[in-house]
Amino acid sequence: MAETGIVTELERQQFMKNCQNDAAFFAQNVLNDEYGEPYVLEDFQKTYLRCPAKKKVLFWARRLSKSLMIKMEILHKTTFNRAFKAMVVSPSWDQSIQFGEDIQDILAATPMLESMYDSTKTTKMKLKNNSRYYLVSAGRGGVSQIGKGVRYLAFDETQQIPDSTFVYLRPTLLGQKKGTDKYLVYAGTPLGRIGQFYDTYNKGKYYISLDGVYEGDTSQDYIVFERPTAILNERGEVIGTGTDRVSAEEMINEMRELPRTGFLREYCLQFLDQIGEVFPRTIIDSVVNYDAEIVYTTDAKCVMGLDLGKQRYNSVLTIGELVPKGIKVINVVEFDLGQDYHDIIDQVDNIIHDYPGTLDLRVDETGVGKGVIEIIERKLQHHKNLDVTGFDFSGPKKKKELVEAGVTEMEQGKVELVYNQKMISEMLEFRREITDKQNIIYRKPQGGSDDYVDSLLLCLLSARDYHDWTGEAGVLIGSGTQIMNRYYKKVTRMVMS
Repeated sequence: MAETGIVTELERQQFMKNCQNDAAFFAQNVLNDEYGEPYVLEDFQKTYLRCPAKKKVLFWARRLSKSLMIKMEILHKTTFNRAFKAMVVSPSWDQSIQFGEDIQDILAATPMLESMYDSTKTTKMKLKNNSRYYLVSAGRGGVSQIGKGVRYLAFDETQQIPDSTFVYLRPTLLGQKKGTDKYLVYAGTPLGRIGQFYDTYNKGKYYISLDGVYEGDTSQDYIVFERPTAILNERGEVIGTGTDRVSAEEMINEMRELPRTGFLREYCLQFLDQIGEVFPRTIIDSVVNYDAEIVYTTDAKCVMGLDLGKQRYNSVLTIGELVPKGIKVINVVEFDLGQDYHDIIDQVDNIIHDYPGTLDLRVDETGVGKGVIEIIERKLQHHKNLDVTGFDFSGPKKKKELVEAGVTEMEQGKVELVYNQKMISEMLEFRREITDKQNIIYRKPQGGSDDYVDSLLLCLLSARDYHDWTGEAGVLIGSGTQIMNRYYKKVTRMVMS
């Protein structure tokens, strides 16, 4: 800058040249965060943005700004290239919309850049230089995006995306103008040793890690950026972090709060072992509807499963709509940690008003006793069509039978789930073990919870029970008196409603 404080034309041209040639320089000197403050990048983030590779795997743990790097890359490439098209694929529409809103916040805080846009819709943005980018979901395997051609394709939270989506969307990079560069980015943290993300991770040519750069499979051209948030010693204790923005004390606290397997996966990049898994990724992909929206109110016939947390864990309510083939889970509600049972029941009462067709609430009574079930029945008795039933997981073989029945229904295509990241994570961590006496048991992750899994299984049990009573499955379960009482109660409700 000239001594007068006035920017000369030569200085302006040099500044623009630096922005064009260096994405990290552009990000720090042009872009502002949602608070209007310039971004301050760490060295490992600058290294990623400056990497010219056409295929990159962004294998960073939580809190290292993977999604932000993709946003900065898109903003840089579309700003300095005419008619440049890009697409970012997220697991669900909610995440795609959030991604777009984050970019809108950046643009609103960076007026110079915002003035270069014709349109800034949440999921489609167009610049005056005819560049544009799309923010889409992985729903329906990416079928809705067929026909689009892009030069930059990024998958965010890649291991949450069904493999079928890659089959449809990878070809969007083909057929572009001859001589133009095309870019492919996979960003995510590890889940199982399976699928597109894991395969691509293993194909890296160079791995840029916390310890430096080392070679991988030199026949491939993927560059893998690999960095944990928490650095552990040989005893598994936190001794440091991979970023200046997170302290070791914060990671120690996270280790205390999270399941051990979840902490190692999210912050230390350790892939889950597939041995002993109950809900394999293939099943999850077959039952999760990534395009489905949460249904907050409906008159349809519904059933619910309520898992009551015990001090350390959250209570979770899963809401499912009865459909001819089985059940469609339409909403999952988590209650605040440490809430009194009475408060939770009051909230469930309000929720049921939004689902007036609810026929059954199946409640986990393990460790809380039948007294709590009686309280729930009494507080909810004004819902005339509602049946409240307790279920004790501690009974012999009960958990095993419940899990296996739920898995079987999923395999048979009788279950559809709205996307819920916490539920999917719990399902992937849920494990099957064989005891010394060769008995099969099911366990939550070490130090973690299975609240979402149990709530889901209770909801599936309730749906299965209703299909049983109406003759679709042909099985009656319970004592003779119990069967007759509930049979007349349920059939009467089904007919009258």
